[in-house]
Amino acid sequence: AGADVKDGPEPAAEEGGGGEEAKSDAVSTNFDPDDNRTLYDRLKEQRDAKQEEWEAAHQFKNQMDHWRLDEDDAAFEEERVDRLNAQRREAERMNQE
Repeated sequence: AGADVKDGPEPAAEEGGGGEEAKSDAVSTNFDPDDNRTLYDRLKEQRDAKQEEWEAAHQFKNQMDHWRLDEDDAAFEEERVDRLNAQRREAERMNQE
């Protein structure tokens, strides 16, 4: 009976376009009177499904956090680019003379 219970919620979790609202509706409306699990087990399954969905939604964001520049890094990079452009302009001016 345990394998049959796990097969029920998985198709709702695999639907890509439903979003969180559709998934929570599917989980809450799929009450099975023959389900002999405790309330704790049913709620744990719902919580685990929501946690997996949240982790999947934030997985790419978490991987890209190290690419983000803070204000100091961004200011340093702007100054570096400005100095480089000034050096190029000065070199072009010297070549024209």
